[in-house]
Amino acid sequence: MSNQYILNQTILELVASPVYSTVFVQLTAMGKLDVQISSDEQKAELVNKDSLRNFTINNIWPSSFSTEHESKKLWSKWLYSPDLEQQDVAVKLLLLNDFCSSRNIVLKVIQGYDIDWIPKYISMLNGIVDKSQQSCYAQYMRSTHWQQHDHSDKNLVPNLGYQLMLAESFVKTYAQEYLDQLEKISKLIR
Repeated sequence: MSNQYILNQTILELVASPVYSTVFVQLTAMGKLDVQISSDEQKAELVNKDSLRNFTINNIWPSSFSTEHESKKLWSKWLYSPDLEQQDVAVKLLLLNDFCSSRNIVLKVIQGYDIDWIPKYISMLNGIVDKSQQSCYAQYMRSTHWQQHDHSDKNLVPNLGYQLMLAESFVKTYAQEYLDQLEKISKLIR
């Protein structure tokens, strides 16, 4: 999913369920296009023909960087606006940070993939986006989880083992009350 979708869903969830005390947001790479799939024709033409992202989540096709379909090639060539995308993400992060601050919610924003931020957004997002560490993906590439994974499928999403390790590190640092639940999930998955 795109950063726009991730941030929108985070904000909508916080508005609908005011029970959170801590929120983790993992940003993804820039340049992704989410498409709402509303017809069988769209599903057949866009989703089913994509070699990697041939699925939907809540009727949204997370088409990622794929340019297999002519529509994506045209979007990438003529319509994609990287500066506007960064502006959109930065503004949403600023608003999300203010929203969380006003409700005493701890907000932790990390980069799943490296984002080459425009300098003015780096200064705006100082203290919101954790730039002190490498992105999750850069850490993943240095981990044993990377070495254990067959990358011939071209899938850039870190494997489940790494995702569990990442979740464990967050829970240990920010929400120790959930360690038992996470351990149960880990046992079911492993």
